Amino acid sequence: MKLYFDKEFDQTNALIGAFVWIAAMVVYWMTKHVTLSFWDCGEFITAAYTLSIPHPPGSPLYVMIGRIFSLIPVVSDIGVRLNFLSGFCSAFTALFCYLTGVRILRHWFDETASAFTRLLIYGGAAAGALFAAFSLTNWTNSIEAEVYGMAMMISSGALWLTFVYKDLRGSLTAERIMLLIVFVSFLGIGVHMVTFLVLPVAALLFVIRKEAPASTWFGVALFFLAELYMVFALSSREGEIPYYLPVVMVLTLYLFYIFSFDKIPAVFLYLCGGFLVSIAPLYVKAVETATTQPGKVVAGPSPAMSAATLIGQIAFGAMILYGLYCLSKYLSGGTSRDQKSRFRIQAWFILAAALMVLLLYVPKGYIPFLVLSVIALIVLVLFQWREINWPILAALVCISTVVIGLELYFYATGVGLLIVLALGLLFKMPRWKSALIIIVVAAFGFSVNLFIPIRSAQNPYLDENKPSDGYQATINFLERKQYGSMGMVERMFKRRGEWENQFGNYRRMGF
Repeated sequence: MKLYFDKEFDQTNALIGAFVWIAAMVVYWMTKHVTLSFWDCGEFITAAYTLSIPHPPGSPLYVMIGRIFSLIPVVSDIGVRLNFLSGFCSAFTALFCYLTGVRILRHWFDETASAFTRLLIYGGAAAGALFAAFSLTNWTNSIEAEVYGMAMMISSGALWLTFVYKDLRGSLTAERIMLLIVFVSFLGIGVHMVTFLVLPVAALLFVIRKEAPASTWFGVALFFLAELYMVFALSSREGEIPYYLPVVMVLTLYLFYIFSFDKIPAVFLYLCGGFLVSIAPLYVKAVETATTQPGKVVAGPSPAMSAATLIGQIAFGAMILYGLYCLSKYLSGGTSRDQKSRFRIQAWFILAAALMVLLLYVPKGYIPFLVLSVIALIVLVLFQWREINWPILAALVCISTVVIGLELYFYATGVGLLIVLALGLLFKMPRWKSALIIIVVAAFGFSVNLFIPIRSAQNPYLDENKPSDGYQATINFLERKQYGSMGMVERMFKRRGEWENQFGNYRRMGF
């Protein structure tokens, strides 16, 4: 029996997936709230039952689907019917998690090798899906009338489709799945903006050619790791992050690398010793933390810490000089291929650590992050431009402006159509027609938000902020201007707490 997405129908996979869905659905039904619960739930129940306008950005898709569920007579309490909607959606989230897990594990194991391997694939995916289904946060949002259950269903479904696309890349079916992922991601904005987060991940597979070498994906992975570290470094306060913390990060990766050898070259072990001396303050910090009484205030660095810091900094400075030496030897030539490879590896790790430490001392904030991100992106594109499908990239960049602002998205849609047409008709680049359809289906998906001004104009029972008052009122409502105009990315660099508050047992951290 043939299926659209798979080479042939796998009955075992389907049965286990059905079990995961049923198990999640039964537990959610048994543990659902018996009526409305606190916070936004009552508002969403009212909005869904009366087809009204809840708080910005209105969640129109949730409201419309919620209206359908409010009419299903499973129980007499309308609130319970809407609670059931969350559980129904979250059961599909568990199913999509299972199907995604199976596809990931099939890349690691040969399911035809043995029955035990098949057990690992199906059992591992089922266990992961059930852990996700009954994790505290997900379970809590699956038994009350909130948008997060539906949002997670859409996100996990789009992620599963991304893995299906990966297995079928280069086929007409894959192109259709790509368009479906874009449509679902934009349609999901009508529930919660979090559904859009899957699209940038899927976009990597859409944009990078199927024949791209492993070095291309290594460069992309390196770029995203650099972005994450820059968020960490450039949002920290002055002196908050000790220099040895990024050195520890690089050392961890270096240890993974050298232990991949059957016989580790001696020069790599010497460099490992240099790393270990460079983080000398960490050892003193660990001892002092273990021996200091809880709540005791330490006035300043101890003599041991000061000495360890001096030793570590001297060692790290010597390592940087050695890294520059390795780089010069690699670039100069005159050595064997094996020696050049070793010089290159050592230079990469040492200079990466030096660059990460340097980022702790550059100006902080959103603007430096943008500047460095653009520089890193330009470097990536310069090295990998041959592996990029430019019409698809242009289309995805244009539609992604929706996360910045709606008016920008409207203008970018028109500009994107012109750019894609130019790339296709003038430069004869492949897949330009698919790029055009990406822009169109994104607009179709986002059009669910037209419900907001149309329904608001009819003066429904609940009409928060009255978005039908005019064009600007609708824009302000959908952009959630009542919560402030600062974007989510910029807000990351206006931190309210210390980094140490993210680790350990602190007040109001859920412990």
